[in-house]
Amino acid sequence: MILILAINLIVVGALVAIALTKGVEAALPFVAALMILLPFQCKITVPGLFDLTSSRIAIITFAVLYLVLGANGSGAESMQKNPLKLLMLLTIGCGLVSTANSIVFTTSLKTILSEICDYYLLYYLFSKIITKRETIHKVLQAMIAALVVCCLFGFLEIELGWSVMSLFPAVEGLAGGVLQGSVADMERGLRIRAVFPHPILFGTALALALPLALYLLSVAERGMRKASLWLIKSEDGLAGYGWTLQGHAMGSYYLPPGENDVHLFDFYVFPKHRGGGTYTLLFNYMLRSLAADGAQRAFTDVAEWNEASLSILSPELCPRFRRALIRSGGSLDPRRLPPRPTPFRQLGWARKFTIFRRTIVCWDSSSSSSS
Repeated sequence: MILILAINLIVVGALVAIALTKGVEAALPFVAALMILLPFQCKITVPGLFDLTSSRIAIITFAVLYLVLGANGSGAESMQKNPLKLLMLLTIGCGLVSTANSIVFTTSLKTILSEICDYYLLYYLFSKIITKRETIHKVLQAMIAALVVCCLFGFLEIELGWSVMSLFPAVEGLAGGVLQGSVADMERGLRIRAVFPHPILFGTALALALPLALYLLSVAERGMRKASLWLIKSEDGLAGYGWTLQGHAMGSYYLPPGENDVHLFDFYVFPKHRGGGTYTLLFNYMLRSLAADGAQRAFTDVAEWNEASLSILSPELCPRFRRALIRSGGSLDPRRLPPRPTPFRQLGWARKFTIFRRTIVCWDSSSSSSS
C-alpha cells in the first residue's frame, strides 16, 4: 500500500508540475506513458464502492488541470470538432439504458462509469487539448518509450523469474501474479506480460507499436534529410500538399539522385479540391521555385494504377493513352493528346523491391525513355 500511495503522489505531483510550468498540452506525453506503465493492480480499493486505480487518478487529475487552466495551460484551445462525439454519446446512452435494466444494477453502474473514465474521458481530453503536430509525435514517442520499459520488465521475467507485478497486491482472478486462464493457456507455460493483465494484451500492444515506431523513424528521416513540405491553400483552407528532398531520395529509389536533383513525393490533394487543377498548379509552382533555387532535375514516381496522377504529369503516361496507342498500332495522332500540364517526361516503367537493404530495380525494356 505504501508503494501505491507513493506512485500516486508522484503521478499527481508530476502532472501538476508539468501543467503549471509548460502547459497542459505538454503533459500529454507523460499521461500517455502512464496509461501503459501503470498496472491494474496499482489501485486503492474503497470497500463497497469502487477501485481507484493509479491510471484513473492520473486521468482525473489531468481533467481537473484542463478545467482549471483551460486554454491558457494548453497553449491554444483546439478548434477541431470531435468526430466521434455523437457515437460516444450513443454508446454511453446505450450503456446507461442497459445499466438501468440490469439485474445487478450496482455492478453495471460501476462498469459503465469506469469505461467513461478510462476511455471516453481520456479520448475527449486528448482531442480537445492537442493543437500541434509535434504533440502527437511526442505522445507516440512516449508510448514507444513506455513499451520499451515494458520489454525490459519482460526480460527480467524471462531471465530472473521475477515480475514487477509481484510488487503489488494480488487481485481477484490472479494467482501468484499470473492471470488464470483456460487449461490450454496454462499448459503453454508462463509467458511474459510485463505490466499487462495478460500476455496476449502485451503482445497486442507491441504489435500496435511497430507501425508507430516505423512512422516516427520516417518523420525523423525527413527531418534529418531536411525534406521540404509544400502547401497549397484555397479560400476555405488547405487544399493539398507535397514533399521534396534535394540531393537524396526517401528510402530506396529507382536511380541515384545527383547533388542538384530533387525527389518529389507524398503528394495529396483533398477530395473536395480535386478536378480543379490544384495538383497541376502545385507541381508547376514547385518546379519553378526549385529551378530558381538551382535545382537541375526533378524526379517523381507514380503507381501504374493511378491514372489521374499519370494524366496530370504527362498525358502519354496514362494507361488509357497506352491502350489506345496499342489499338492503333502505334500510329495514334499526337495532336489528339491534351496539352501537356507539366514539363515531366517519362523515363520508363519499372518495379523495385528490396532484399537485405539492397534495392533491385527491374525496368520494362519495351518502354521508351525520354529526358
